[in-house]
Amino acid sequence: MNGFAPDRKCLDVEEPRQRNKWVVDMSFLPDTLCLHRLARMPFLALPTAPRCQVTYIWISSCGKLPKAKTRTLDSEPQSLDDETRLHEYMLLFPVSLCPRPPVSPCSRVHMSPCSRVTVLQCDHVPVSLSSRVPVSPCPRPPVSPSSRVHMSLCSHVPRWNATHSPTGRNEEITLVPVRMFRDPFTLDPNKLVLCHALELNGTPARHILYQVTSPHVSPPHTSCTRTPPVPGHLLYQVTSSGHRRAECVEVMEAVTEQKPWFGFEQEFVLMGLDGRPFGWSADFTPKLGVSAKVGLDKVWGRDVSLSHYKACLYAGVKISGTAGEVIPAQWEFQVGPCGGLELGDHVWTARYLLYRVCEDFGVVPSFHPKPIEHPRWASGGHMNFSTEDMRSPGGLTHIHAAIQRLSGRHDEHMAVYGGNNQLRLNAVGLNSAYSHFSWGTASRRGSVRVPGHVHSEGRGYLEDRRPSSDCDPYLVCKALVETCLLPPGGDEQSYSGKANGFMENGPTAAAIQG
Repeated sequence: MNGFAPDRKCLDVEEPRQRNKWVVDMSFLPDTLCLHRLARMPFLALPTAPRCQVTYIWISSCGKLPKAKTRTLDSEPQSLDDETRLHEYMLLFPVSLCPRPPVSPCSRVHMSPCSRVTVLQCDHVPVSLSSRVPVSPCPRPPVSPSSRVHMSLCSHVPRWNATHSPTGRNEEITLVPVRMFRDPFTLDPNKLVLCHALELNGTPARHILYQVTSPHVSPPHTSCTRTPPVPGHLLYQVTSSGHRRAECVEVMEAVTEQKPWFGFEQEFVLMGLDGRPFGWSADFTPKLGVSAKVGLDKVWGRDVSLSHYKACLYAGVKISGTAGEVIPAQWEFQVGPCGGLELGDHVWTARYLLYRVCEDFGVVPSFHPKPIEHPRWASGGHMNFSTEDMRSPGGLTHIHAAIQRLSGRHDEHMAVYGGNNQLRLNAVGLNSAYSHFSWGTASRRGSVRVPGHVHSEGRGYLEDRRPSSDCDPYLVCKALVETCLLPPGGDEQSYSGKANGFMENGPTAAAIQG
């Protein structure tokens, strides 16, 4: 089998042939990347204190790619308090219903000189992170869960705005910083801030996705397609949704006492600007490989993986490991264990860092679940999940109970486990079947795996192997909690959502003939 024929279409999410054709034609760009890196070094070393560069990161309107832009602050933002950060992250506030009350000098919150936004705390959070001075609470009318959003914690980092194009028309959104990291590219004191995107009415910014609904057709050239497919050509599913982070916040708050932990395994393939996998020639013949390979004749792109690993560690991302995968130029990094909301924040930041690192190496990461036309090769986003009961002695019983609940909601989970998963889960090799649920002990061929050491010890975690490599970790964590931990129908006292409704909020997903 020829792994990459010149006339074969690569199933890459980015598909650079059309959108980036002008870049590919600039043959001098890859040849001078080393020179570019050397030329910028003296400029990056120039002192800028006390001013600081802050890069805002948010999720694009397609819901699959990170976006970013940078602004200057007059001073370095303060770090978040680790002891109270998770608790305050769970607070949900209406954005547009509460005017700023008069603030006396004794209760004023410290703000950055460039900031015009005061972050108000709730009654049961008596102090601000920056000043430790009591803050006057603001009376707020009752707000339904669908209209509540997560509040910013970075009181020294002001909100910003950006353009958003979920329907093909540019709309303005507000970027609300929610988590801060160190910047591994421009170094301290510069920062990265992951942001929650809001529309003008304070609701989460919408995403428009085009997904293939048949495993026998090719996906759209890009996950950020702005126009419907050619009429009569392919069948797509169109999904309109809000930012999944806001949905994840409320669900995680409802199960805090059960202490759920998550760990994510992110697979990706490095692609060249010519659209081929990195290191592949036009006549490259793929062979059945294994993971964790070493040797230049077996694995390509290790420098990219190692550089990304170090960048994540410097930034403060909770990266826990990395490994080479089966496909030449395919790699994986792991994030966690940590809470569901925190995991989503760190995975999205790690994806952004990977894109930035790849820029310096002249390659592009592909998170498409089926980047290569090969029956066994695919990219997944396996999610490890446990609760305190599962991790305690006798926890295997709780793991089996969770698997039983997962088996009854297989279709609902597949609907939110990433796009184009039909192309990946073909029941060949280590891929489970898309259409039905299966599980096993120490087996990687099922939908869910109980690791061998977990079975031996009688406690631990389960691995859900169904999410695709381009899944949204917020949505996967939310689905696992709703199915495994919340009562059927939802707990009205602690969670105002419905356990049967973790499919995308907003307009109902509809299959259309393009």
